[in-house]
Amino acid sequence: MAIGSSVRSMLAAPDPRRSPSTTLRVVPLPLRVRRGGGASLNAGQVCANSPRMSEETPPALPDRLSVDPNSPYYDADVLQRNVGVRFKGQDKTNVEEYCVSEGWVRLAVGNSKDRHGNALTMKLQGPVEPYYREG
Repeated sequence: MAIGSSVRSMLAAPDPRRSPSTTLRVVPLPLRVRRGGGASLNAGQVCANSPRMSEETPPALPDRLSVDPNSPYYDADVLQRNVGVRFKGQDKTNVEEYCVSEGWVRLAVGNSKDRHGNALTMKLQGPVEPYYREG
């Protein structure tokens, strides 16, 4: 019996010993967490063949976006769609925040943390091109 079929059988036939309040729930996680503990802008893998992606067009990317939930520029709906950032012609995977109109990105520096548990960042100036990744 394969692992996938055992999970299906567990979900299909409830265990009579289990009370209804302890049923298993599958909750999708919107962001993939990096080893350093912070989320990155290219997180949130969305399957390309999902009906939601093929039926509607993605919303326009905001001028400024952050992965920090405490930031006023945080937008979970946009981050769900796998945002990529090209800075000075190179794809960056450690972007914590960007601003297109002001031309800067804030990059995570290694796995270092500040005293509040946030990733240490460095602000760099240059041309910023956010885009939606395929797949």
